[in-house]
Amino acid sequence: ETGGKIEGGVNTLSPESGPARVFVGSHDYFLYALNAETGEVLWKHETGNYVVSTPSMIRADGVPALAFGGCDGLLHVIPADGEGEKREIEIGAYIANTSAVRDGISYIAHNGGEVVAVEIASGEALWKTQTGIEYTASPAVDESLLYVAGPDKRLVAYDRTDGAEKWAFLATRALASSPLVSEDVVWQGGMDGRLYAVDRATGEEMWNFELGTQIKASPAASRGTLVVCGEDGVVYGFTR
Repeated sequence: ETGGKIEGGVNTLSPESGPARVFVGSHDYFLYALNAETGEVLWKHETGNYVVSTPSMIRADGVPALAFGGCDGLLHVIPADGEGEKREIEIGAYIANTSAVRDGISYIAHNGGEVVAVEIASGEALWKTQTGIEYTASPAVDESLLYVAGPDKRLVAYDRTDGAEKWAFLATRALASSPLVSEDVVWQGGMDGRLYAVDRATGEEMWNFELGTQIKASPAASRGTLVVCGEDGVVYGFTR
């Protein structure tokens, strides 16, 4: 039991020695590491505000570590065993979602109206793109593009090397759900009650399906099935 509400997801680690661990953040300002079998708190790390993001598993200085954005405007980098150097990288604005991590770079869409790429090892901002949008949906990243959905109704693909906009897809209402990249498609749920299939390379709409209820939760895919949860309390499954 934590001292506050839990909004973010969990991540796990099964180390070569010691118990399997579960990592989760809370509104009580702490990130917790729990014994996966017993629920015992192995360690906790205090931040300066809510932790609503899901921590990403990375390697820092050759060891397993966690990287997560906080509502304190910092990107936190914590060794998975809770020991050793803990780093804070200044982002400068409230981070209300989960950053996308690939190749040692954390991609952040924050509440201060920016999309930022930060090299975790050095703490250096590789690029920043000003948008003026207060983001709550988490970005997604693949080998070449970063995908960001916002309340401005747009799903935007950025070149992940320099932040240049490659394409933008416009929905009919705000986008609160995080995009999901699967093969050649970006799946995006909308507050207009539609599930959109967007061509990953061009941003062209391939098709949409009207659920008739707002979609805030992020879609998930496994074994050829796409799962979407609506605000009507129904779980929808689609096959390609």
